[in-house]
Formats: sequence, structure tokens, C-alpha cells
Amino acid sequence: MNATARARSQFYGLLSELLSFPTEDLLLACQEGRILHTIREISAELPYQFPEAALSGLGDPGLEFIGLQSDYLRLFDLPGGGPSMPLCAGVFAASRRDSMEELLRFYRHFGLTVSADAHDLPDAIPTVLEFLHYLAFREAGLGPGEEEAALRSAQADVLQRHLLRWSAEAAKRIESKDPPPFYRSVVHLLHAFCAQETAALVAV
Repeated sequence: MNATARARSQFYGLLSELLSFPTEDLLLACQEGRILHTIREISAELPYQFPEAALSGLGDPGLEFIGLQSDYLRLFDLPGGGPSMPLCAGVFAASRRDSMEELLRFYRHFGLTVSADAHDLPDAIPTVLEFLHYLAFREAGLGPGEEEAALRSAQADVLQRHLLRWSAEAAKRIESKDPPPFYRSVVHLLHAFCAQETAALVAV
């Protein structure tokens, strides 16, 4: 198994979890230092470097569970007018509808669908991250060949056309939102990872 692809898959899965609605298990993992430990463990298999802003807030958030949920809603999912950086990859695209349709075509091409029961749109950031987690997982189990090239090309396309644009904009916008250290670091970690992933995939 390709150790780097496996680590990349794990990193995507972890980022999807960190950007999903927070659970008590997530808060406990942060308080116990398990999130930061896991990131450092996976990172040891990756040729990437992460800035201090992407790591410094990933320990104990110093919040009660309700406070962590409130911050998540304020930053990413506020009802009504909505936040300025909703967790939807298409919101910063020229056409969100076109962005969602393109992502659906990617999912279907690889035999996947978005569950209606999950109430997630195809451009939901955790959903896009789960898709990349899946592609990298498939890549990890392959030797060099045509399918590996197709999987890496698809990952590069999704990053370049959808996720990297969102992460870059979110990393700028979050600085003006009085973010808690935890979510500030999560957003900067996402962008640092996406930028380096894109460069690595495009360079091959």
C-alpha cells in the first residue's frame, strides 16, 4: 500500500470530521490532545509543512460543548442571512449551480452519490473532503498504472476547481470574524494542506 496516499486519505478524513458539526467526542479528543497527536502522526508520512497558525489552536479549545457548537454556527452555518464563509465550495465560484453539477458528475463517475437522508449538498465542504478521502484511499491500494493516474487527476481537478478556492477565501475571511483558536487553526490547516496537495498533484 502507498503510505503517502494512505496518509493523504487519512488527512482528508480528519479534515472532514473537523469541519462537520462538532460532537462531544470531538471536543473530548481536542481536550485530551488526540487531534493534534493524530495530525502530527499522519504528517510524518507527508512531504508537507504546516504553519504555526494551522496547529497552535488544535489543542484544548477552552470551551464548553455548547460554546464550540455556537462558534461553528456563527462562522459557518448561521441561519437567515448566513455567514460570510458557509461550508459550501461553490459559494465563491462564478456559478454555484455549475459547481455543484460538476461535483455531482465527479461523484457519479466514481460510482458515488450524495445521500438524500444526509441533507448535504454536493458542494458541502465535508462531503468534498470525504470524496477526496475516498479517491486517495483507492489510490493507496494501487500500484502504478492508468487508474492511479486517473485518480490523481481527479483529485487535482477537484482541488483546483473547487476546494482550494474555498480554502483560500475562508483563510482570509476568518481573520475578521473573531474566530476561536480552534476553528482558526482548522481553516488554516485545510488551506495549507490543499495548497500543498494541489502543487504536488499538478507537478506529477
